[in-house]
Amino acid sequence: MGLKHIHRLIKERCLLTHPDGLIYGWRGLVPGQHINPYTRTKAIKVDNYGFGAVGAMQTILALHYDLREKLNKKILRFFPQAPLHQGLANYSGRHNLFQ
Repeated sequence: MGLKHIHRLIKERCLLTHPDGLIYGWRGLVPGQHINPYTRTKAIKVDNYGFGAVGAMQTILALHYDLREKLNKKILRFFPQAPLHQGLANYSGRHNLFQ
């Protein structure tokens, strides 16, 4: 790893502000740590197999603030202690809440 690459990593990852208000610091270098949230750039176009909808829910919630608030209230009824934040997580069992 060259010196230019190290400087780039520090500048682009370590010096950014974390949602907790502090800079990322060395935790910005943790492998697999997502610094920037996913943002969809293409139009949503789902194929016959269900592929192509990545980021669709995030887009819907960004466009419809009232829906986001209702969903947050519903989630907080089941998990009142849990902070709501965006990020990657394992949602395999959480979809059962809405069935």
